[in-house]
Amino acid sequence: DLNNGSIKNYILDNYRSLLARIYLGKNEPLKAQEYTNSINFWDDIEDSPDQLLYQVNKAIGNEKMALMHFEQFVSFKEDQDSSNKRNVLSIMQRNYEVQKVQNVADAEKLRAENLKKTKAYLLGGLVLLGIFIFILWRVNRKKQFTNNLLEQQKQEITVERTKAEQALIDLR
Repeated sequence: DLNNGSIKNYILDNYRSLLARIYLGKNEPLKAQEYTNSINFWDDIEDSPDQLLYQVNKAIGNEKMALMHFEQFVSFKEDQDSSNKRNVLSIMQRNYEVQKVQNVADAEKLRAENLKKTKAYLLGGLVLLGIFIFILWRVNRKKQFTNNLLEQQKQEITVERTKAEQALIDLR
């Protein structure tokens, strides 16, 4: 973020911060303090300058300033951790919602597939029932035809018998 200064100041502040860390590492805290004091825009170079300022002030023996920067650094870290936890919770909630929607979609898909299978089984059952009814109807029609034919033959035999009996009576 370069809104608070020019590119030149941004580069210089980063350079000064780096030099302060180097001098602090070389156990030259007064030189490190000179560089930290010359940094103009801390927000442009670090999330929290308090860690570096704590280390410099502790190394030069300024316990009061070191404690203040340490407390600010701890507060910053706690806020950052809290923010990270909120982000993780937000992501988990979003994932839960996505999974819930996915589960609903999967359930709907499964229900649609089951309904389709049920319709297919029902249609198959109706076709089989229709075939069975057709066979029964066909057998019944054949039986009726056969019964009618037998009845007709019985009547013809009865008529022939009656004629034969009549002819026998006439002959006597």
